[in-house]
Amino acid sequence: MQLYPILTPEDLFRDPSAASPSRDTLDKTDASPYPEETISLHVHVVSMPEGFLLFDEEPYLPRIAAERTLRTVAMKSAAARASSIVSGLLLERVLRPYFPRAIKYRPLLLVRTPHGAPAFPASLADLADSPVPFYSLSHTKGLIAVAVCNAPVGIDAEWHRPLKDSVIERILHPDETAFAAAPDRALSLWTAKESYVKMLGSGFRSITPEELSLPELLRENRFFHTKTDRHLLTVCVRASAEAAPDPSEETSEKTFEEIAVDVTTHSLDDLLTLK
Repeated sequence: MQLYPILTPEDLFRDPSAASPSRDTLDKTDASPYPEETISLHVHVVSMPEGFLLFDEEPYLPRIAAERTLRTVAMKSAAARASSIVSGLLLERVLRPYFPRAIKYRPLLLVRTPHGAPAFPASLADLADSPVPFYSLSHTKGLIAVAVCNAPVGIDAEWHRPLKDSVIERILHPDETAFAAAPDRALSLWTAKESYVKMLGSGFRSITPEELSLPELLRENRFFHTKTDRHLLTVCVRASAEAAPDPSEETSEKTFEEIAVDVTTHSLDDLLTLK
């Protein structure tokens, strides 16, 4: 899977096969997860077969964060519980390397903010060799994705499906009707806005999708996007930007910090292996 930078609204809807992947790839052998003065974005994905269930859930519950365990056992749907457990296993696999002094055989203590955003408790900071990262989780039918970054980050994954006209109307900002009103484009636009509010950590509690304009969001944030036969995935990173050096320019374009991008695909069987 390759992530492609979104620099203009049209990039969000372009055929990925015709786009250029992000040119900055983080060297996986680098000893530090955060190379100096670099924003590092790590995206981890795992695919799940349709109708996937865990016939014996008990062995996996002690391996995921306690907060997730409590929410998982309260779920009535077996499919939802399976997705939640795999999400927890992926989070544990992805985040543990950042906390080498954490107790080895206990899952990391992960919490949620009052708005539901994922977070680390303050007690974990002392167990990290590097600054505590930001992370975001998304799961949809057949796919679970986690983004980890040393800058605020949000990720959203969606499975391909048509959106009703009434839903599209609630997504579009007036500035977007000219380029995103088509049903096949509206879902891509939704993933971008969802990733943005997840990066903020607030969700759509204090703002509605139609209040957000993609052209405006692109001025202050970096977006990366990909499409597969089944899914759409968008990541939003809060990256600082500086105005163009020539103040006489009528249009003050901004140059963003470089972002090193790394995508890892995990095996579901490997995650479920009891060691």
